[in-house]
Amino acid sequence: MCYSIVGTVATPVKTDRESICFHGVLLVCQPPGRVKRANSLRTSLQGEEPTPPTHRPFPAWEAESAPRGGAGRSGASGGGASVSSFSAPTSRKKPAERGLRSPEARPPVFCFRVGAMAVANSSPVNPVVFFDVSIGGQEVGRMKIELFADVVPKTAENFRQFCTGEFRKDGVPIGYKGSTFHRVIKDFMIQGGDFVNGDGTGVASIYRGPFADENFKLRHSAPGLLSMANSGPSTNGCQFFITCSKCDWLDGKHVVFGKIIDGLLVMRKIENVPTGPNNKPKLPVVISQCGEM
Repeated sequence: MCYSIVGTVATPVKTDRESICFHGVLLVCQPPGRVKRANSLRTSLQGEEPTPPTHRPFPAWEAESAPRGGAGRSGASGGGASVSSFSAPTSRKKPAERGLRSPEARPPVFCFRVGAMAVANSSPVNPVVFFDVSIGGQEVGRMKIELFADVVPKTAENFRQFCTGEFRKDGVPIGYKGSTFHRVIKDFMIQGGDFVNGDGTGVASIYRGPFADENFKLRHSAPGLLSMANSGPSTNGCQFFITCSKCDWLDGKHVVFGKIIDGLLVMRKIENVPTGPNNKPKLPVVISQCGEM
């Protein structure tokens, strides 16, 4: 005996032969040569030939989170805001090695997460700032960045004022203009914002010192996200990083507060600059101009 798919049904159906209704699909047990009778049953049950079931291609299965601990890339030396929890994701096992079925064999089950947001939706009330960037003295373009003031207003305002030069020390504007991206790790992140020392050890904020982690509502779920660098819990200052890929093992440790809305190619150019010891670019990567749109 073999089972043939007769059609889909919304309620259990009684037939004159052995049948199974599995998840709304009616399977009829039929010996060889009984295909014609099965087709007749299909017509009698539904009145006409059903259209083949269709669905949208199911998105790629989300990779498992990388470990949050363990050895990895160390932060810059000193007590500044090097991103201490920055470690490269360990190699992930293939589905078969984890004892899981391959994506092709998995049923299309849709899951919804409740809690942290992957990426905040753009809001017309959020400020937009820009970085004009040069590499080795050559201008390479502009990045426009939306700051999520509707989710993390304190963190966004700190960054915004360092872009515009509104914050002053002894009457002199201080901020990101003329500062560098001092740490670049391909397929991971680009780090900058240390206009104090230029090496990842400097700390400054418009709040006159390190300030607390505002919240962790947003996740490091995609490239182009702006997040705070730190040296531990609630040590935020002027340093930041931009993700070059999904970095979910940083969730709950670093505050995401913006995203690139134009100029992702500029980020990729920075990402591909050759680097030396401590992931320092061999060519100076400078924020030649910055401000608010």
